[in-house]
Amino acid sequence: MPKKLPLVIALALTAALLAAAAPAQDKPMPLSGYLNFKVTSVGLGIGATWGKGSLSFKGKQYPVRIEGIDLAKVGVAELEAVGRVFNLKNPDDIYGTYNQVGAGLAIVGGIKGIALRNAKGVIIDLTAVQRGISASLGIGSLEIKRP
Repeated sequence: MPKKLPLVIALALTAALLAAAAPAQDKPMPLSGYLNFKVTSVGLGIGATWGKGSLSFKGKQYPVRIEGIDLAKVGVAELEAVGRVFNLKNPDDIYGTYNQVGAGLAIVGGIKGIALRNAKGVIIDLTAVQRGISASLGIGSLEIKRP
């Protein structure tokens, strides 16, 4: 078996996961607001994430608390994230559990993109700048709570 074949298979699987993660839509969704937060993430097999931030919605700021769990995570990292929020009708809809779609890897100072969706249909297109070393298969969830 050629040495490059596992790399090609891994890249193909990652591309397939990212394509499946993209929401199917006929027209662009209207932007509802922005989510900003800072979290710490640690893991060795099972990972935990915690932090706080705010939602910017219709000219007002709403504080949020972030908690999460990853089932296949290794590393320690601090992330500063900003997300564009879609399908948010009122500020309370931001609260809930979000499922992460796709795999991610970022190394010291890397930029990591994540798509999240909750049961209310709220979608967060999240970009995070990471300090530290962390790898995840993207098997986990993120919960946004009231402070």
